[in-house]
Amino acid sequence: MAKSNQEQRPIGASVKLYANPVDPLMPDFSRLTKEGVTDGSGQVLFDYSDFYKRGQAGFAVLDIHAEKDSLAGDGIIRIEEEVANEELVVVEPI
Repeated sequence: MAKSNQEQRPIGASVKLYANPVDPLMPDFSRLTKEGVTDGSGQVLFDYSDFYKRGQAGFAVLDIHAEKDSLAGDGIIRIEEEVANEELVVVEPI
């Protein structure tokens, strides 16, 4: 979910989830990159259920970038398996 610093939920904001590994020798995580646009309630849904393998401990920690017009914001979300995960990103003037 995205929200501006004026407490408004921006409709039509571009949101990107992506892996940003610290170690350049890590495997390629580009398959986890997803992009979407916020709906009328300022939310966007990403489905990672196809990537989860039963018995797997933990799934992923992804960076978030949201922007609309002259507003932008960043955050981090920890994706846990088999539950709905939410994170609020505040977009502010850039």
